[in-house]
Amino acid sequence: MKQKELELLVSLGKAASIDVRRPQGAAGWLVICQCEGYVPGALAPELETSRGEARIFSSLDAACRTLEAIGVTTFQVFTK
Repeated sequence: MKQKELELLVSLGKAASIDVRRPQGAAGWLVICQCEGYVPGALAPELETSRGEARIFSSLDAACRTLEAIGVTTFQVFTK
């Protein structure tokens, strides 16, 4: 999902949980959102670039700043 879509879901209170985790076999961090009433295939659960690829943050701090900027106050971090 795009950042604006995540921002809208957060503002509507539809983001059930937001996780930040390392992608398998790669460096960096992914932001993954599970939404209330999620329909598989409707929206990709991970935050995406404008080209539709998974957005990989170079640092946990960068992911945190982005989430904070769109209004996320609580999220879980998984290191493995």
